[in-house]
Amino acid sequence: MFDKLKEGLMTQSAAKAQELLREFNDAIPKIKALGLSVESVGIKVGVPPEITARLVGSVAALDADEIGKMAKESGDNKLLGALLEALRTAATVKNYLQQVGFKGLRADARLGLLPSVEVGLLN
Repeated sequence: MFDKLKEGLMTQSAAKAQELLREFNDAIPKIKALGLSVESVGIKVGVPPEITARLVGSVAALDADEIGKMAKESGDNKLLGALLEALRTAATVKNYLQQVGFKGLRADARLGLLPSVEVGLLN
């Protein structure tokens, strides 16, 4: 009985991982349109599964208005919506801290049960 439960959980976990990868793949054209590139992708196999991705790019590409428009068009893609919201916030911070002279940005996206995005501005 335990083996059947374990097998069922692993099957559901694999299906969820495929769904997360599909969602991430669908977001890539918009990610690239923002001038970002995918530096790395990690996959955690387990219950629940988790996909991580590190995106990098130039802070000069951050335009809060353009990102806001893209966010409205993101539809059901939760990853893209979360990423765009985090980038829009980073664009606002960049504008407030212009004297720091940020040049680059790093966005770490975590897709899973509770998706999250952490954006860092870099000198």
